[in-house]
Amino acid sequence: MTNSPSPADAARTAITTTTRSHALQPSPPFGPVERTGLRIRLRRLILPIVLLALIWSMLTDWRLDAWVFGLPALAIAAGLLLAMPPSRRWRLSPVPTLFFALWFAVQAVRGAVDVALRAMSPRMPLRPGFRSWRTFLPEGAPRIVLANAVTLLPGTLSAEIEGERLVIHVLDNRLDHDRALADLESRIAAIFTAHLPEGEVAA
Repeated sequence: MTNSPSPADAARTAITTTTRSHALQPSPPFGPVERTGLRIRLRRLILPIVLLALIWSMLTDWRLDAWVFGLPALAIAAGLLLAMPPSRRWRLSPVPTLFFALWFAVQAVRGAVDVALRAMSPRMPLRPGFRSWRTFLPEGAPRIVLANAVTLLPGTLSAEIEGERLVIHVLDNRLDHDRALADLESRIAAIFTAHLPEGEVAA
């Protein structure tokens, strides 16, 4: 007479068999969650890379030979963006971004011409100093873009970000830079669809 296994033995056998079958199955290198996250991050690279490529083309007068340096720079930028940890998701508005790229190119030329004229002028109309500007842009990417773009304005250079304050070095502190800074801030806010408080004056 053959002894049938007890319910406890049968349960242990079933658990052992299931565990072994799962252990023998190779785990995929990327799960569905990882693959989805990678696809999302790659899609988010499209707009910044296109914008950088457009800016580079404008600054180099659309010369094809300039891409000998432009392509490696874009590849490095893409790698850095991909390696950065996920941050707050900003919804970029395509139309303001395109207009900002065009404005970017014009301001780069204006800034270069302004510095050149001041350097070649016999009177050297310079009175350098620092300007503190309070920004109402949200933290993160909007403020970083503001700090980098300020350098494009004629006679200005970003020195430091201190919370809501942006310290700017100016070539002539007798000039009123508030209008240009306010215009720049509003353009960046439009790109990131960020809300700026009405009636506030940055100072």
